[in-house]
Amino acid sequence: MFSKYQTGVARRLKKPEALAMLMNEFALNEIEAQIFFQIFDKDQNEVLSLWEFRQFNQTVGTK
Repeated sequence: MFSKYQTGVARRLKKPEALAMLMNEFALNEIEAQIFFQIFDKDQNEVLSLWEFRQFNQTVGTK
């Protein structure tokens, strides 16, 4: 699921791609996606790494 939204070979999603994934794959609205992004972007670099996504997925699970 993560790789479907990444644009390069790096295992990370910039904020717009991450928000799209959260809304499309987890049925979140834009505000919910923003909140989850802020919580799980641990280093606050506006990028969701694969490790950060795994933390999100383990905590929230799938839809």
